[in-house]
Formats: sequence, structure tokens, C-alpha cells
Amino acid sequence: GMLQYPVKIMNADIIPTPALYYLMKDEPSISCGIMISASHNSAEDNGIKLIDSATGKLSTQDEESISRYLMSPVSAPTYYALGTETPFAFAAEKYQHT
Repeated sequence: GMLQYPVKIMNADIIPTPALYYLMKDEPSISCGIMISASHNSAEDNGIKLIDSATGKLSTQDEESISRYLMSPVSAPTYYALGTETPFAFAAEKYQHT
């Protein structure tokens, strides 16, 4: 669903959550990160993590806006403003060299 909006998605593939924080700080063009986690932790600690590049945590206002959006009806995408997905080249390697 996200590619129906004019966003640029950089896919870092499988990396640990701390690597996402690092890569966001290292790449100034990234404004937010989305981590789908499924680790050794218990199920309630896994899920989707949304990360703000400036603070690391979303504001309450941002969380409420996302909740409202997810509860609203879905509109049809416009093909004039589709997003793109590209691989985040060497994401894991960049993090490993820190």
C-alpha cells in the first residue's frame, strides 16, 4: 500500500533494529524507518516499529495521525504519484563496520 503515495522506499532487507537507527543517522535523506520485527523476544515485543529519524520515537500526535489514517477508508491510488522501492545497497555491511 505505501507505494500508492509519492514516497521513496529503501529496502535494507534483513537487519537488526539498531542497524536501522544507525543507517537513518548515516543517510540524511531518510526521514523515517519501518522495522518489521520477529526475533527471539516474546510475541508481544515483536511487530511493526515506526522510527522518526530525528528523535527515534514517534510523537503522540504522529501516532494518533497514523491510527486515524489506518481507520479511514482507502482511496484508489493515482498513477501520477506512485512511490518507488530500491534496495539500500550494502545496508548490513555499513552497519557491521561501525
